[in-house]
Amino acid sequence: MNGVFVGIDAGASSTKWAIYNEEGSLLKRGRSGPVDGHIYREESKQLLNSLLEELKSEISGSVAGVCAGITGASEVDSKNKAILGLFESAFPESQISIYLDVSLGYQTNFQNEQGIYLYAGTGSIVISRNQQGDLHAVGGWGYLLGDEGAGYWIGREAIRHVLFEIEQECEESRIKEIFNGIILDINREELLKYAFSHSRKDIAHLAKPLASLADLGDQKAIEILKQSAHHLADLVFRAEKISHQTPAKVVFGGGIAQVGEVLISEIEKVLKRKIYISSEDLSHDAARLAITKFHASQTG
Repeated sequence: MNGVFVGIDAGASSTKWAIYNEEGSLLKRGRSGPVDGHIYREESKQLLNSLLEELKSEISGSVAGVCAGITGASEVDSKNKAILGLFESAFPESQISIYLDVSLGYQTNFQNEQGIYLYAGTGSIVISRNQQGDLHAVGGWGYLLGDEGAGYWIGREAIRHVLFEIEQECEESRIKEIFNGIILDINREELLKYAFSHSRKDIAHLAKPLASLADLGDQKAIEILKQSAHHLADLVFRAEKISHQTPAKVVFGGGIAQVGEVLISEIEKVLKRKIYISSEDLSHDAARLAITKFHASQTG
């Protein structure tokens, strides 16, 4: 027995992890707090170290391989020396692979084939592979410069619309209902206070209840999701232009890929093709990839 294999899907909203044995059976899985790869910031470094200590406490015995997708990491292992150093200190003698979280999504869905991996969680980004085999990112500029169509963008648009209704003294939708139980008195001051005092993660969590309203036929909620779909489809078109794939197979991953049919059907309408939905939890795929890489290294 060579030990266990750990898969990590670390994002700005939360981190999911899975521990597998060499035979490919799940031993444990769990969810932890947010982690990112910007470990030049002390806060980010502490968060990553806390995750590694938590994982060590969950594992009995040796660790043969670790595969992690981390927000803010690089697409290439060699560019993650600082992150690798922390993992190597926590899991010495282990085979460790670090990916940008969305590059991990691409690897697990396409392996060495060409295609486009569209990711939308709190933020949005596309990963594609060009004809030379190199991975390329489109979007992923962060909420100040981009991330249109993703969870934070959808939540912000919901807040903006309710503020507009309050300002115009009208009710065009039921969107203010998503704030029931969140804000005691839904008025201009309280909405602004909520928007500027809560995290991007909190605002992104408004996307799911808004999607539920869209499924119930609320026209403004549908309109917001259709706008989201057009932004996300534009990322795909930009990636196709760079990678010279037209039309490409599209796999859609992340939490926003799970919010409902209105968004998916509109993206397919804009792209004029079927899209495939990836698992929201890449930690299991990461652990299985760690097993595959380990066995390849033993036989190579």
